[in-house]
Amino acid sequence: MGRFLDLVAMALWTSGLEASWSRSAPDAFDEQVVYVAHDPVAPPRSPGIHLFGQRLLNRRQRLQIASRLGLAVVPWSSPCSLDCAMGLFDLWETRHILWKRDESFSRKGVRPVTRAELPGLDFEAGADVFMPILQTDPATIKVDAFFDRVIAARRFDTKSVFDPRFHQTVATVEWLDLPAPLTEELAALGVVLASYGCAYWSADLMAWNGGLGIIELNTCSVGRKLTWPFAERLYLRGYCSGLKRLVGHSDPCCLGEALERVRRLDEEHRCPCS
Repeated sequence: MGRFLDLVAMALWTSGLEASWSRSAPDAFDEQVVYVAHDPVAPPRSPGIHLFGQRLLNRRQRLQIASRLGLAVVPWSSPCSLDCAMGLFDLWETRHILWKRDESFSRKGVRPVTRAELPGLDFEAGADVFMPILQTDPATIKVDAFFDRVIAARRFDTKSVFDPRFHQTVATVEWLDLPAPLTEELAALGVVLASYGCAYWSADLMAWNGGLGIIELNTCSVGRKLTWPFAERLYLRGYCSGLKRLVGHSDPCCLGEALERVRRLDEEHRCPCS
C-alpha cells in the first residue's frame, strides 16, 4: 500500500497541496492539518483537530444516516432488545432474519437466525442490525468513494447466506458503471458522512425493489488489497480528487463536531417497539 500512498502524495504536491503519509499517527496533532487515517488511531485529546477515518459510527448509525437522507436502503431494524426483535419475523413475514453484528469483518458477523435461535444471541442493542433476507441475486455491489467522489464499483459473487461458502472471501474484480442518479446520491451521502469524520468510505448494495439497495456502509478500515493494486490509476485519480475537495471544503469537520453529531444520532434513534 505504500507505493499507492507515495503516488498520492506526489500527485497532491504537483497540484499545489502539501501532503505526506506515515505508518503511524503523529505524537502531536496540528489543528491546521487535515489527517486521514485508513485504520483508527488512538483517540487524540484535542477536539479541534481535523481527523478523518476514526470509528465514530456503528453499523446502525451508518444505516440511519443513509435512511434519513432518503437513499434506497434495504429494510433494517436495530431494536432495543431481543424481545422486541421477535416481532421482526411477523413484520417481514419470514422464518429467518439476518443478524448483522456491529463488530464484523468480511461477513464473519453476519448470519441468518430463527425465532428459536434469537434468545441466545450475543446482541448489542443500538449497534447490531437485523434485516430481512432478500430473495434476489445474492451478489454484492461494492462501491468505494472518497468524500463526494465515487471512485469505482465492482461486483462480488457472494453466495446466499444459507450457503456454507457464504463467509468465504470471493476475490472477484468485475468493474461496473453505476446509474448516474445513484452516483449523485452516493456523492451527496459522502458529504454528509464527512460531517461525522468519514473520508474514505464504501457502500455495499444488493438487488432490491427493482434497483439497488444499500445493505451496509463502511466508514473506516475500508479494504484496499483488492482495489488499489488492480486499478491503481482509477483509484489514484478518485482518491486525490476526493481528498482535494475535502481539504477545500468550506468547513472541514473537526473531531469535536463529529462526536457531537454522533451523539445526536443516538438521541434521534427510536426502537421499533417504542
